Amino acid sequence: MNRPDKVLLISASHINPDGSVARCERYWTSAPTLVYLKAFTPRGFQVDLVDDFRTAPPQES
Repeated sequence: MNRPDKVLLISASHINPDGSVARCERYWTSAPTLVYLKAFTPRGFQVDLVDDFRTAPPQES
């Protein structure tokens, strides 16, 4: 089986005082560093970007 090489880039959020991960639907700032890293990734890789402040990263990848 020939499957593509994958890279998952995650912009990490922070932890609230109660131990939960801080997430907010209305406030969002893109993590520009991830976009630059994606641009430097060699061709042939599938690159996915996740901003942990908005969405939980996938458990399986």
